[in-house]
Amino acid sequence: MMKAMPCLLLTVALSASLTGCVNPVRNAQDDRARWAKAQLAAFAKALKEYRDDVGRFPTDAQGLSALIREPNGVINWRGSYLASGVPNDPWGHRYIYRLDVDRGATVECYGADGRAGGIGYNADIVITIAAK
Repeated sequence: MMKAMPCLLLTVALSASLTGCVNPVRNAQDDRARWAKAQLAAFAKALKEYRDDVGRFPTDAQGLSALIREPNGVINWRGSYLASGVPNDPWGHRYIYRLDVDRGATVECYGADGRAGGIGYNADIVITIAAK
């Protein structure tokens, strides 16, 4: 039993040190996902304000930039609807904006890998603002 004790202590020490290396990466990815969700919530608020003022969401061609610069031909625009420009997602990729006039506006980011689909840290994060 006494011979097994040093091996057990070594195993526990190695596990603890490996956990210490992995947890900061996991925490950073969790923080990025939380930040993406917060940015999506800010987009949703701004898009609702835009819709209330203009009477509709921005077109796909206008995109999220319509929240910071008045698009040509838009009446009743009272922006800027965002405090600063349209940021990239926390992984450095552009947010994707889509308008479905029947369903509403959707903004999404594709997670750490920047590609549609995926699981875990590569999972898409999506918010949809319903049409009135």
